[in-house]
Amino acid sequence: MMETLPSGIPLRALLTLLVWSLLSIVSIESTAGVRPVFWFPAEEQSPDTSSKGAFPRKAEEGIETLFRHGPFLLTVKKVPEGGRFKVEVRKDGRTLYGDESHYTAPPVDIVEDLPHKGCSTLVAYCFSGGAHCCTRAILCTVCGPEESMTVFDLSNLTELIISPRGSEEPPEVSLLDYQFAYYHARDASLWFPFSQSPAMERLLVYGNGGWRVGRPGENKGFYERIMARNGCMEKVRLPAPRAEGEEAVEMAAQAIECAYYAMMAGEDTDVSGKILKDRLPRAWQSEFVSLLQDIKRAVADFSAIRKSYKSQGR
Repeated sequence: MMETLPSGIPLRALLTLLVWSLLSIVSIESTAGVRPVFWFPAEEQSPDTSSKGAFPRKAEEGIETLFRHGPFLLTVKKVPEGGRFKVEVRKDGRTLYGDESHYTAPPVDIVEDLPHKGCSTLVAYCFSGGAHCCTRAILCTVCGPEESMTVFDLSNLTELIISPRGSEEPPEVSLLDYQFAYYHARDASLWFPFSQSPAMERLLVYGNGGWRVGRPGENKGFYERIMARNGCMEKVRLPAPRAEGEEAVEMAAQAIECAYYAMMAGEDTDVSGKILKDRLPRAWQSEFVSLLQDIKRAVADFSAIRKSYKSQGR
């Protein structure tokens, strides 16, 4: 017979929840230098919440909790109704950014040596709730005298892609460009369901004291690695294959991604256009010109920055 507590909650369920909570707190430190930052009730705030030796405390219902990273103070407070959290970033008593999150515990990490050796970046997330959308990433960076906060719209992505590169190199940080999600071609019969929509990785770069999305030709090696990994550099069978149905949709999505990455690697329209045309299935060939223009526009227009702040410190 299943044991229950006086409240009527099954004991096994409570133990399972407790184990899951402990596992979520004891997250491992990755080779990228990512380590958890723990929540502290405001009245018990440690002067250094990013310390590895800090003992995690559970935030109490309705009490404001906070992190400090250099001059930045990130505060989170439970909204009484609706299961939401109010998130704010403050510096010197001034609110730099405010938002609401539907996460039950908005995740926060410190990434060491990001963007450069000796620097560090606090990374936090807010989620609006709803299908596919929308997540925002908050980056608070301290790099010598430079202090910056940048908020990126991640759209359907749940978190930034933080990839280690070895002990002597800072990790790479990227997000996805979802501008082709649910894309409808001029031919109304040709479109992408969300699960098969192109989603292109875009590298974030740090310069002039703040974060931004990388520009075409700026990080050639990064995009060439993706092209090689995705088969974008392989020779294709000509003429275009007679793929139909889901296979044609998948081939069209890959063709768009390959052409996009070629432009980001610094290739001109002729080279990127050939990559696109050679990989489009016959059913999509009539859309070549408009697709190429839409890819060029997507590459040029993508920013994803929602809000930014930077200073040279004190």
